[in-house]
Amino acid sequence: MPDSRRKGNGDARMKRVFLALLCLLLLLTASGCGSILDGEVTVIEPYASRHSEEPASSEDTPVLDSNEAFAQAVQYMVAQEKTDAVFRIPLPEDIAAREEELMDVCRSVALETPLGAYAVYYISCRLTPIVAYCNVQVSVTYKREAEDISDMFTVSSLRYMDSRLQSCLTDFNGSLVFRTALDELTADYLADRISYLFRRSPLDAVLEPDLDVVCYPDAVGDRIVELKFLWPYNSTVMDDMRARTIARADDIAGRTGNTDDYGVIQTLIAEQNSDATLLPAPSSVISDSVYGFLVTHTGTRRSAALSLKALCDWLNIGCYVVEGWHNGENAWWNIVSCEGKWYHADPTGVRTAPEDGSLLLSDEAMASDQYFWDAEEYPACPDRYVLPREEGSVPVPCGDDSVPAPDEPEEETAPPGGTESPEGEETTVLPDDQTPDGEPETDSGNGAGEENESGQIPSDESEQEETP
Repeated sequence: MPDSRRKGNGDARMKRVFLALLCLLLLLTASGCGSILDGEVTVIEPYASRHSEEPASSEDTPVLDSNEAFAQAVQYMVAQEKTDAVFRIPLPEDIAAREEELMDVCRSVALETPLGAYAVYYISCRLTPIVAYCNVQVSVTYKREAEDISDMFTVSSLRYMDSRLQSCLTDFNGSLVFRTALDELTADYLADRISYLFRRSPLDAVLEPDLDVVCYPDAVGDRIVELKFLWPYNSTVMDDMRARTIARADDIAGRTGNTDDYGVIQTLIAEQNSDATLLPAPSSVISDSVYGFLVTHTGTRRSAALSLKALCDWLNIGCYVVEGWHNGENAWWNIVSCEGKWYHADPTGVRTAPEDGSLLLSDEAMASDQYFWDAEEYPACPDRYVLPREEGSVPVPCGDDSVPAPDEPEEETAPPGGTESPEGEETTVLPDDQTPDGEPETDSGNGAGEENESGQIPSDESEQEETP
């Protein structure tokens, strides 16, 4: 066999062996990769792509090309309670001058915006040029906690404002912060509203707090208002005082019995005045409160009116506390609901009741006794309450006591001291204090004294006591 043919056969065998080895190697490789794919695969993300505060490219960060846009960005940063942030601006020709200009913007945000004036102590900024733009590093130092900002709410109606103020009185809160643009919410209005809400529900707060009002940045326009309630005692003491006042009110209400509206009101006044000492002026914050009159039995005309209001509230009887004047001096009394009508009631007893003894009076009766009040603030009281007539008594009509009852005939009476005489005969009329024998009448010894002009027998001055 020629050498060339043997060489060709050898080459062919070598190729076949090589191909077989290559196929075997491929099979082994495929088997190994399969075992890898059957397991879990974890992708490791580069740290910078997840944690870097710098944007991936300049197109991802908006450029603040005006002072107004920069001011809005800083205000939003404060609203989010952030201490540091980086913004981007176009590259200025004079970096130092531009930096000072942006510092003025930061100072304006801190002093002239509501949130800045309330929450921020200081804002600073620093420019760093980067090729065609500048990074602005802004840092904020706060004078409030983050919760003070996040808990703030917005007031857009007076009714909602009342609900929040009432909650503060009930919970003995120390402060309330809100944002508003209502011009009506002045410091005087808020103080008057606190007093009104306290009089409307005296059992909730027991003692009326003083109020301190601070507005940021100004008292008008868009602003943040901070109210500080200055309570005379801490919340624990106030809770105890309220519990004792409610217990006293419940005790008095339990003594009213099963009677009509007038009887209930009469009992409430009598019971709250029992053992109470009426002061011409408050000697302390307690003596001018419902707690003072009901629990410590010492108070003023104001605390007496608040007490009757509290008792009526406890029994679901309509009642107002009226602030007005009596004989030229500041005075307090009530307007109460009785059998579907409104009547004045002065629980201190300063106003003498009419001849029929009714405690519930009309507008006309109060005005005639030198009481004055803002009639538009309270329900009208056109009549006074007339007590039910007992058998044999003379009815007293509403209004002018001098007007006789309708359809009631006038009885003919003999002249005092004389007798009826036949027509044409002359009669002799004796004085009231002289008997037919010419002797003056004397005391029969039954202890009755001489009547005064009103027909009432005054008691001994030593036995008269002032009833609060």
